[in-house]
Amino acid sequence: MTEPPTRQYSGDVEALEPLRVWTACAVSAAALFHLLAAALVLAEHAR
Repeated sequence: MTEPPTRQYSGDVEALEPLRVWTACAVSAAALFHLLAAALVLAEHAR
């Protein structure tokens, strides 16, 4: 048992990697959308 215990689940991690990438993309896209929407709302109120 010279390997760290996390290597035991490497197969599951590799299988979940695409899901993690898509989740990160979706989260960042949603964050950008919310920032844009907030900027538009603030610009409308600033008028």
